[in-house]
Amino acid sequence: MALGHYSEYVSHCKTWADFISCRPLLAEVTHVGTKRGSVASPDQRLETSDPPDVKGFCEHIRTVQLGLLGICLLLLGVMLQERPRPLSRAISDVTTIASLASKSSELEAALQKYVDDTINPYLATNEHRLQMGKPAYVLGRWRDGTERSLRLSYPFSWKGNGPFSSTSKIEFDIRNPGQFQRFWNNCLSAGFVGVPAFNDDRTQITFTDEDTLGLGNAGKLLVIAPDLESFKTKVRAAVSPDEIKSNQLFNPIDLDLGSHFVDSLESGSWSVVADLSSKIAGGHKSVHVFADKLDFRPLTLLSIFLQASNMQGKWKDAPFTEAFGELTTVMENVSTLTFKDALDYLQRQAIIKTPVDTVDVFGAKLPTGQITAWGIIIILGFQLYLLVLLSQLFKVFCAYKPYVLSWSGLFPNQLARGFTIVSCALLPLAILVCLEVQKWPESAKIWAIYSVSLLVSLFLCLGVLSKLRQIWRAVEEI
Repeated sequence: MALGHYSEYVSHCKTWADFISCRPLLAEVTHVGTKRGSVASPDQRLETSDPPDVKGFCEHIRTVQLGLLGICLLLLGVMLQERPRPLSRAISDVTTIASLASKSSELEAALQKYVDDTINPYLATNEHRLQMGKPAYVLGRWRDGTERSLRLSYPFSWKGNGPFSSTSKIEFDIRNPGQFQRFWNNCLSAGFVGVPAFNDDRTQITFTDEDTLGLGNAGKLLVIAPDLESFKTKVRAAVSPDEIKSNQLFNPIDLDLGSHFVDSLESGSWSVVADLSSKIAGGHKSVHVFADKLDFRPLTLLSIFLQASNMQGKWKDAPFTEAFGELTTVMENVSTLTFKDALDYLQRQAIIKTPVDTVDVFGAKLPTGQITAWGIIIILGFQLYLLVLLSQLFKVFCAYKPYVLSWSGLFPNQLARGFTIVSCALLPLAILVCLEVQKWPESAKIWAIYSVSLLVSLFLCLGVLSKLRQIWRAVEEI
């Protein structure tokens, strides 16, 4: 082939494919030219002229880079804006409550210790002015002239609000969400009162029957004493021996006030009406004990419960409707259900209420619920394709040493190279980690797939960094 045709062949090479197809012919020209000594070698000639498609090839890499950056930012936005699954908080709360129900003995012990450590010192310090655990002997006369002696017993077990409104022992027997709701609100109102001695000026004892219920229209308290001997002495001074004998006043009727209704503890007053109809004849008769200005002491029982259950910081020390807002909205439907049935109901409702949202990724409508799986596939695909392109670009630079600035990754400044490292290597790996950690699976099979995908992404990230470093070295040698 004549050497004069060499420039003609080169001028026709407008694309990479044309250039490759021309190479056999150029080799022939080179062979002839070398023999005659009139033309430089092809390698020398190619080193001074860029391959026709290097600029387009770099622009393609730039497109892939920007596409990878765009998909990473899109997935990041989806993760930040992803709404929690409906009733997810309620499901989590019911699951936790059910687990606490199996630890009832531990929780009861912790709560009871706090209560005892708070109340017992108070009772010991104020024993002299409290009626709790001590009887009071009284002699009363009704309006119809009936006289009776009574032994009023107030048990040592203190009275209070909350989980122990009827007993001084804590009980955490929770079998459904409704019982837990009552326990929670009872803990908020928990407290105890010191009932003053019945002979205190703040305590009033009146004797009434069905005809004398009006204010100021009651019987009269004749005698009150803290023990039987002093009571007998006072009775002898108050009534005649005949009355003592006929009414058996030295044999008082026992009345246990602890089993009766206690009213208005929060308001600082205490009252009880003991019915005597079954104990004496002569109509409906009762004794009314009223104590004002009680010492009501609140107990921070809810905070102790949160500490004992390790839920401090996870549940608010607040009314149930505020601490369990989402669960409150469905409490009417799950209140009496067992925890298992309540969870089944909530999970069914969550599926019904979950909206079907989609995300547009390059024209494909992907459900947000499947964004993790699709995001992993897309990012790994981009990373692999980019690694292949960079490997080929490195070979081109080694062979032809072109001077091309159609891609920011070839710029010599540190800012451009830093942007390339982040967008091509570090950001895709970080997004993949966030996607998988956010919804890390419980299934061993899916867990294995997620782990392998992370390793593959890390390998591709390191491969991209390695190729970028090689390309930048090649660029510096041009």
